[in-house]
Amino acid sequence: MEKTEEIIKRYYRGETSIEEEKFLKAQYRSGHLKEDPFLSLSYPSLPLPSELNEKIRQAIRQQKKCALRRIYITVGSIAAIAILLLSLKGIFPAYKGKTLQLSDNMKRERFEDALRVIGNVLEKPAPSQEKVLYEDKNLIIAIE
Repeated sequence: MEKTEEIIKRYYRGETSIEEEKFLKAQYRSGHLKEDPFLSLSYPSLPLPSELNEKIRQAIRQQKKCALRRIYITVGSIAAIAILLLSLKGIFPAYKGKTLQLSDNMKRERFEDALRVIGNVLEKPAPSQEKVLYEDKNLIIAIE
């Protein structure tokens, strides 16, 4: 048992070999040890350095500053793009298709021309009811 206790003390100091650690594990599994030496390791509570809390707080503040800086950069970028788009819209106004503005006389003349074309189409004589039996360069044979 003294050998096992000596190995446990050396184990806690980190001075054991792999074979000794396997021996300890076998002793625990066989029931010769009350508790698992691997799980019962506890370090004495040491006082924390006084500046540790301050360093942790500074690291947290730095993380928050980085996050805020990232947000400010994103919002600033979006605002800059919006201003750029608005200024470009002011410089280059939206294209409004140029429509042809006709005076009343021009409108009247175009309307009369359209009526004249329609009248000419309607005045054409109706095609005759002839049946063409044979047509050549010099001869056309038709029956009415």
